[in-house]
Amino acid sequence: FPVTILTFFMFSPWIFGDYLIYTGTIVAFTLGTILSVFLPRLKHIALTKKRLKRQVEIMARALFQKAGVYNTHSRTGVFIYFSLFERCVYILPDNAAYSAIPFDEWDNLNQQFHQVFTTANPAETLLTTLSATQTLFHQYLPPVENDINKLPDNAAYSSIPYDDRDNLNQQFHQVFT
Repeated sequence: FPVTILTFFMFSPWIFGDYLIYTGTIVAFTLGTILSVFLPRLKHIALTKKRLKRQVEIMARALFQKAGVYNTHSRTGVFIYFSLFERCVYILPDNAAYSAIPFDEWDNLNQQFHQVFTTANPAETLLTTLSATQTLFHQYLPPVENDINKLPDNAAYSSIPYDDRDNLNQQFHQVFT
């Protein structure tokens, strides 16, 4: 936005004073910043879907490393990154988990998580989908007897507690409206 205003001032057929070029650019920057903070939809308009998906993937991979999901002995860790702003889910399985579960199941799971954004009650749909995911993982990656669980099954790297459904629902509605 400020670049557009500055370009207009510099290349328009009209003559503007130096003070107007300087202050106009600062005002445009301030206005653009304020609008993007108070109107999150503007951020969606300014960013391409490809860029949003790439940001989700980068963050998911970083948190996969930070959470130590790759550090399991049998390489069966699965990290599910759920981003409200981008309205995107990124499922990142470790090598053995990816090999153990058929591709059709991964595709189905991906579709189920992406449908969370289209339902009337996204918080409930998310929790239901997470429960179904746990059932699916137990089917293809059954727990090994006397195995030491190095990571918590319900690890959450978020400011929203896992069981705080009302808060999660408010967050959804705040983002979607």
